[in-house]
Amino acid sequence: LVTIGSFAAHSQQLRILVSDFTENHSYLPREKLPIDYGANLAIQYAKQNGIEPVIVYAKKNLLATALIKGYGDLIASSYIANDEKATQISNTHAIRYTNQQLVHPKSLTSLPSYIGKYYFYQKNFNGIRIGVQKSAAYWDTVKKLQEKNNKIKTVVVADNKTPDEVLDNMVEGKFEATVSDSAQIEIALKYRKDIKVAYTMKEKNAVTWAVRKDNPELLKSINAYIEKYRLLNDIPSVFKGDLAELKKRNEIRLITINHISSYFIWKNKLMGFEYELIKKFAKENHIALKVLVAKNEQQMIQWLLEGRGDIVSAGIRATNEIKEQALAMTNSYNRESEVILQRIEDKPIESIEELEGRTIAISQEDVSWNLINQYQQDNTNFQILEISSVHEPQTIMNRVAANQYDIAVIDANALAIENAWRNDLQSSLVLTKNIGQHWLVRESNTQLLIALNQFIKKHRKSKFYNITYNKYFKNSRKLFSKNFYEQFQNDHISPYDELIKKYSHKYNFNWLLISAQINQESQFNPKAKSLAGAVGLMQMMPRTAKKLQVSNLEIPKNSIAAGLKYMDWIRQQYKDKMAVEDQIWFTLAAYNAGVGHVQDARTLAKKLKLDPNRWFDQTEKAMLMLSKKKYASQARYGYVRGSEPVYYVRQIRHIYQLYQKTFDKRNKLELDKLEPVEKTTEN
Repeated sequence: LVTIGSFAAHSQQLRILVSDFTENHSYLPREKLPIDYGANLAIQYAKQNGIEPVIVYAKKNLLATALIKGYGDLIASSYIANDEKATQISNTHAIRYTNQQLVHPKSLTSLPSYIGKYYFYQKNFNGIRIGVQKSAAYWDTVKKLQEKNNKIKTVVVADNKTPDEVLDNMVEGKFEATVSDSAQIEIALKYRKDIKVAYTMKEKNAVTWAVRKDNPELLKSINAYIEKYRLLNDIPSVFKGDLAELKKRNEIRLITINHISSYFIWKNKLMGFEYELIKKFAKENHIALKVLVAKNEQQMIQWLLEGRGDIVSAGIRATNEIKEQALAMTNSYNRESEVILQRIEDKPIESIEELEGRTIAISQEDVSWNLINQYQQDNTNFQILEISSVHEPQTIMNRVAANQYDIAVIDANALAIENAWRNDLQSSLVLTKNIGQHWLVRESNTQLLIALNQFIKKHRKSKFYNITYNKYFKNSRKLFSKNFYEQFQNDHISPYDELIKKYSHKYNFNWLLISAQINQESQFNPKAKSLAGAVGLMQMMPRTAKKLQVSNLEIPKNSIAAGLKYMDWIRQQYKDKMAVEDQIWFTLAAYNAGVGHVQDARTLAKKLKLDPNRWFDQTEKAMLMLSKKKYASQARYGYVRGSEPVYYVRQIRHIYQLYQKTFDKRNKLELDKLEPVEKTTEN
């Protein structure tokens, strides 16, 4: 249990209990409100009533206990109304309703034939195994089914398994079916194609907030707030209202794609250039933001026209196709150029004449297509390799780097993002300059168009815009240099050796390995701060540190204490799932990319016939694949720049090897043979 402060009956604070950091962002929201929306709604309630909101984190199964003992005043995480502790807890009005669903593997073709009004009681349902966690609300449901049909068998699933791991176990044949929340299954069906809903139970479960029985005035006030909230939001999902209606509804829907420049999740934080700009717009207009993830530009436009969303933001360029539809484009909020892409060791191409003898990979959809064809017709002796428009920029860049393409045409912004992670490519000749990027709205939404243009005019040259732009397009990563070690004597690594030893011992980590990690994270600079917001020696996100009850991350002791505490929590996720020697590599990968992305990689590794419990040359290969649209669209957490955690783990292993040889052979780890690091990119 994580506690903040003590109970005070007349406090001017509203202490809002939510699930702790282990469960935040348990998926990438694709067509849902952000997962912390419930907490944000409670914060909004507090502010409207002149009360200071304070977030208090607790494990999900301890939320009720924390409320009863006075560590918080309101449970704002989804709370299924039931009789548990009913004498001490009052449930609010329902925020929403959900159903329980019986789910089975799509490959299990015999099960659907039994579906009917009395599905669970059919004789030919006998012997089926239903997997469920004892801590889940569905446990009682399955037990009641067994009372009706004693041939049904229950398989107890470990409580520490994620929703996806439960579904994975089912698909692997450990049981034939499971019961889950309809909202959870709706999320899973957005990216999983291997499960099927067999039956939806008619009884609806109310998802509520909760307060203590001794706080009736708070209950009354919150219920009034919920009634107002539900009335404003009780409208169809297809909606074409303008800005005034959106404000009444308190929701604006962004349509985008899951990509590093648009919208993705990293270290439990939702990020993306497009996402951050629209998030700022929503905040300034006091509207909650909902994100819908489409497959491509065509689907984004279709959803906008249908009224499923309100703004398309994904680096859209002005085209005749867009101009011919009932759409309106904002003023340009960003500009890009198309350039020639080359390998870093090649001589830069500085003129059209220097294209002679080369082969240029380019799609007909590129704005430079006509220009390149005109150059060729003007007797410049080079070849054009026409490539598909579905190729992602990363695929094109990887093929140039691997010498599969001679040279190519690429968007300079896409290359800038990629060059934050690699150093084997360069841009040279600029083909087309100042291509405007625009947001799209429906032609009828004139208020929204005006407001967006005002936002662009206000922020286009602002500090906020420049910081956000630099974060995604100009953040060059410092690569490890072997010369860095030469400044140290053999008896120490950094000024923080004793602190590192102290907390490494506390959490049972090898201090040399943690030193290698800190070197990779910050090069022992306690004031280091990344453009993504990570701070201190161990580059912790302040939000994560706050949940660990640590602040002032520029203080070395605080940063190391928080970092090791978080590392220890991550390692617990792999306990009993893999060999001890592999746990550390998965822990490092998750520290870098997030537990969710690593779980996606393990799931994909199984599908690729790789070992999900080994990192090197196994799960790391699956991690690399998650930056490809084909695999990211089927992953719970979506896109991840897979080469970053792969390189991160290999680099730390290499630094550790150098430390081990140079500084402290007595503490040598019993690990596999260590190899020199190689920078890895997707292929």
